[in-house]
Amino acid sequence: MRILSTNRIGIKCLILGSGGAEIAASMELSEQQQRILAWIGVALVLLQTTEKIINLCLTFVFQKGSPLTLEDLERQQKKERKKTIGYFLGELRKRVDLDAKFDQTLRDFLNYRNIFIHNLDYVPGWDFDTPNGRQAAWQFISELNSLTETVLLTFSGFVRAWEKQIGMNAPIPSGSEHVILWIDRVYTPLIHELVFKKDT
Repeated sequence: MRILSTNRIGIKCLILGSGGAEIAASMELSEQQQRILAWIGVALVLLQTTEKIINLCLTFVFQKGSPLTLEDLERQQKKERKKTIGYFLGELRKRVDLDAKFDQTLRDFLNYRNIFIHNLDYVPGWDFDTPNGRQAAWQFISELNSLTETVLLTFSGFVRAWEKQIGMNAPIPSGSEHVILWIDRVYTPLIHELVFKKDT
């Protein structure tokens, strides 16, 4: 593990690389290192948003059993508060059948997410101090963000399909109309191609 510090932002950034811990108090980050750190931040925000939308889908779109009452919803939220994304994807597979390619995308997403959250040392070649190591970091973060974006947009489409099915006319935040229209056009119809009623 390496600890790098920048004078410009005055914080210490924990960067995983090969080797032991080093403190370089006066070290400046290269432009490439700063860009990778920025994309790591993007990855974190995308992952948190994606996990929330998957949870939302399991709560409302792919409900377990009968329609939710307020008491059921509160009980479910309390019970699932500390559950992992792996748990939620497992629950999804119990409730619906998935298109094989979409299921593989979810498995890849979960694998990349878990490596990112728990152990970047598993990324072959990850090293913030060398050009090749930074390239490995960039490739990993780029693939993670691509997978996360795909999952986020797909589940957003599922939510939009559910809203239309129940006749919900939720207000669209100002400035995001074009994004919602794009999700409606591209991702909302996928619910019928990627998710199927479970054979009982």
